[in-house]
Amino acid sequence: DDTALAVNFKPDTDYGMTIREYMHHTIPVHAEKDHHGHSDENSICILMSDGTLLLHDGGYREKLPNGKYRQDLYHNRTVVRPGFLREGDPVYPFLDDDGTHRPMETQLVDFHTFDQVDFSRSRAIDKAMGYQIDRTVVYLKPEKTFVVIDGLRFLRDGDFTVSTLYYLGDVTGSGNRWFDGDQGREMRGANMPKTDTSLLIAYPQDDAGLWSDQESVTRYFRGENMLHQTLSGRFHVGQWQVMASVLTPHNNDLDPEILAGRITIPQVSRHPQAAAVSIETDDGVITVGVKLDRDDEILVQNLRPRYNWESGRTTYGKVETDARFVWTRDRGDTVDYAVTEAVRLDWEKQTLFEAAPFGFALQYTGDNVLDSVGKWRAWQKLDVHVGG
Repeated sequence: DDTALAVNFKPDTDYGMTIREYMHHTIPVHAEKDHHGHSDENSICILMSDGTLLLHDGGYREKLPNGKYRQDLYHNRTVVRPGFLREGDPVYPFLDDDGTHRPMETQLVDFHTFDQVDFSRSRAIDKAMGYQIDRTVVYLKPEKTFVVIDGLRFLRDGDFTVSTLYYLGDVTGSGNRWFDGDQGREMRGANMPKTDTSLLIAYPQDDAGLWSDQESVTRYFRGENMLHQTLSGRFHVGQWQVMASVLTPHNNDLDPEILAGRITIPQVSRHPQAAAVSIETDDGVITVGVKLDRDDEILVQNLRPRYNWESGRTTYGKVETDARFVWTRDRGDTVDYAVTEAVRLDWEKQTLFEAAPFGFALQYTGDNVLDSVGKWRAWQKLDVHVGG
């Protein structure tokens, strides 16, 4: 009956060379990594809640020798293609190609667990295509909701099309930038029990040029619905692009349109180098903020630490902090918060958290010891009174 999500970031590794070469030279594995891995870097492989399968992997081989379902676009992830797509054009035919695996470099950036929220951040770099993508998955525990913030940074100039993809077997409802449904009962190798749980997939951004839709595709040996949020345009080296989505398992008694209407995008001072999503709940308004550009706060001077409050402060709605991840719950007169890698956090100009200064020795220039403030790895506090 638990809620569980698995996100993969592992690439084709550089160990086990003999075994990888053997597989590569004896099996046609063009559409996969040399160890049979899919093109699933930064993808959500599975999401279950209340005994219900809500998101799943794409499947294995549709037909020999190559097959299709291990290809990147058949996974719950953000994919990038070169070239320009007009808004409203079919997305699947544009994204579909021969399925050859594109090697990526990946790493886990961060993972941390708090009382009411968990988050992971993983990075995948496609040097040949020319982009980097950091996927932050935030689990709001009491709400059983996942906020997914993809931050793309382009490594070269060019025309690109970016699509954040999810797949449902049955779409039972849809509206303005949201879709609702489940996986149905017919799946190869398993009879899915009928439950009272569905999945709301919301794309809360209304940025110019972004559009969302659904398309019928063949996936996992059956007909499924590809849900997408897509942006196509000219990007420049170093430019950031945010793609946000929210996954909410819910009982079918709840109206998905009302749930989707509770999700908004607050003002962010460093957008698009930082991003945030807010959700109105029965226990206050939750805001999740992520500093996508981790180097934006780094100072030019060769001092330690290489940052300070002024260089990193970023506003996400009512909260201002230099944290690289922040979660808050606003109840009006009280606030819960959690941060990672933070010097300070202010709530409407009231300082709720501030690390103490100490001496940083062995400075390269100037005095040997510099009195400054270092980032705390993580800190949380619940039920903090504010405003008086």
